[in-house]
Amino acid sequence: MGISGLYDFITACVSKNKSISAIRGQVVAIDMPCWVHRGAVQDAQNVVMYPEKSSEKINAFCLKRLELLEKHNITPICVFDGEKLPSKKATNDQRRARREENRQRAITALKNGESAWNYFIQAIRISPAITQGVKNMCKEKGYMVITAPYEADAQLAWLSREKRVDAVITGKVLDFQTFASYNLTAICSEISVFLDTSAAEIATKQTGIQKQIGQFDQSMAKIDENIEKQNMSKFCSELNKLETMKNRTEGLSKNLHDLASSINSINQKLPEEKRLPPLKF
Repeated sequence: MGISGLYDFITACVSKNKSISAIRGQVVAIDMPCWVHRGAVQDAQNVVMYPEKSSEKINAFCLKRLELLEKHNITPICVFDGEKLPSKKATNDQRRARREENRQRAITALKNGESAWNYFIQAIRISPAITQGVKNMCKEKGYMVITAPYEADAQLAWLSREKRVDAVITGKVLDFQTFASYNLTAICSEISVFLDTSAAEIATKQTGIQKQIGQFDQSMAKIDENIEKQNMSKFCSELNKLETMKNRTEGLSKNLHDLASSINSINQKLPEEKRLPPLKF
């Protein structure tokens, strides 16, 4: 927001790692775009490559958290973004260009057999199809769904300020504070932040997993190479046996040929009436 240290100052006031039981029995507004984006990290490649399709992994990610709230007798209200703010067009265009650049990098990395995970994460765009898929899931499960006129942050702040909800779950404290437009103490006392694993942390873990997969692939390649060497050794051994048999057969054939020649030579020396038909070999 252009104020150095503001984020650290505000987040220091906000209650972190608060037990979910602290808001048992309350009505809570959920910043669904945050959950959708975090769920998208788990399905980054499909989200980027097939944006026209909804994501079952994102739906499952959001549903798991909604069911957790219900389990603790917490009533969730799912708040989604509406129209894009005209005033943010330039910013959105820049973000779109960066996402497309990372999408192309991801595709190139895949073609070269390299890890593309980090590029896919940075190329994530939540398409209308994905958002609509999550909305439909929420409605089918009986959860209240609100689509904000523009971004969800302002709608969340309004719900909190008008006492329509007891708490707000969001990952964007600064945006919420901006729209809330009243004193920081009130904001911090009313907002409950549940810290899911951040996209960066997930990306780090996914990178680690990718490295492990790479190491596994290398190990499998070595195993395949050893198996190939063993098979080649067996093949060479069998080939040597065949060569030996061939040599023996050729030797036997030569001996038989020499024997037949000797018999035919002797046969020629016999009187004609005693001769046998010549041997052919």
